Amino acid sequence: MPDVEQLYGLHPRYLERRRGVETSHLELVESIWTYMPHVHILGKFRNRNGAFPIPPENKLKIPVGAKIQTLHLVGPTNSLKYVPLVTGLASARNLEHLEMVRVPFLGGLIQHVVEDSWRSGGFRNLHTIVLGACKNALEVDLGYLIITAARRLHEVRIQPSLTKDGVFSALKMAELEFPQFETLHLGYVDEFLLQSRMANADLVKYGLADVVENPGIITDIGMKAVNEVFSCIKYLAIYNCPHLHNPYNWISDHSRWTRLVDINLVRCHALKLDSFGQFIELLPSLEFISLDQMFREPPKGCARVGLSAGTGIGVSSALVSNQNSNNDNDNNAQNNANIHDNNHHHPDDSDEENDFRQDLQPGEQQFAADGNPDLL
Repeated sequence: MPDVEQLYGLHPRYLERRRGVETSHLELVESIWTYMPHVHILGKFRNRNGAFPIPPENKLKIPVGAKIQTLHLVGPTNSLKYVPLVTGLASARNLEHLEMVRVPFLGGLIQHVVEDSWRSGGFRNLHTIVLGACKNALEVDLGYLIITAARRLHEVRIQPSLTKDGVFSALKMAELEFPQFETLHLGYVDEFLLQSRMANADLVKYGLADVVENPGIITDIGMKAVNEVFSCIKYLAIYNCPHLHNPYNWISDHSRWTRLVDINLVRCHALKLDSFGQFIELLPSLEFISLDQMFREPPKGCARVGLSAGTGIGVSSALVSNQNSNNDNDNNAQNNANIHDNNHHHPDDSDEENDFRQDLQPGEQQFAADGNPDLL
């Protein structure tokens, strides 16, 4: 090593007992579980190494009594198979990080499992909850997880379909404290989905289903409730929530955002610049601001047909004016309002730049592998 100039760490400052073994070699993990069942397994195991379909060597059998602290899962297409899985997770008392992406569990399943297991400590030690592209997930599933993990919860990432006012209004009514909470990501879309460019036909061929994610529908009222619930929040990320308008209204006597350090906004087109400026002026701890595709003029034609800018979702003013004469128009207006403008769209545009599609690109898909659940 002829270019080495400095060497650090040759003499450790102190020695201590290691908490566990950390590895990403799945065969080694199985061996440890077999021959040393008392060893705690830390860290994250992922099979997103570019190998798709998932190869057999990326599958792992979990024995009863395994000491797992972090678990990432992709699961079977049959949602009934998630009943014993979620029930088993509730009995994992050391589970700290639960990330469920493209997992088609039955809606309401988590709620019932939490109700049955909370007295025995089910999910109580979670510090991170991630729900992304779970097509059947309900607000009560997310809410029950957050409530039962309130004491230790640090971070929550919420998929667009659950990014609603009602989630935070319900949490506010619960009157809980979240003393360690720091990070909230609204409208969360898994990065892997955005990078993938597989067509629907390819997904079907591999036994995978797509998830259509419309933008998050949280409003300024919901955002005010966010800080009333999570008063200690430090890091806030919001992706593609076109119904947010006036950040200044997120502040109230009970919602001061006093500890907010970092705010990251992407594709919240309707946000008003002057109101945002007033909002950040009142944040005493703010250090970082990241803005991407923000404060743009509504795309050509959106105002004329009543569209929410950049989403392709809205109701034609003509249909609204004729609602008394034809009630069916109300039911079909949202599906009919899907506009393309050649000045803004290019065939090679990415998900983020395509402002005129009601449905997301084929990359926004749900991965639900058949067979036993695999570690992700």
